Amino acid sequence: FGGTPQPFAREAKAWLTETIVGRRCTVELHRLDQYGRVIGTVLFRPSGPFGLFPRNLSVEMVRAGYAALYENAGAEYGGALER
Repeated sequence: FGGTPQPFAREAKAWLTETIVGRRCTVELHRLDQYGRVIGTVLFRPSGPFGLFPRNLSVEMVRAGYAALYENAGAEYGGALER
């Protein structure tokens, strides 16, 4: 929005681009939030031998160190944190 970008924003965008551009992704829709925005989980299939198993993009971004876990009111992760 024209403000100062968060630390490592460029690196996170580069990781995201490398990870999903050219891949088919699916979105599991969960609900609408209080502002009418769609809350969902993005799933993708990675390259290599593990490409048969869909991965949760949000979880992978946290694992890679390019995202932080938001745990305040209204946070929903489609069961990804219930392990």
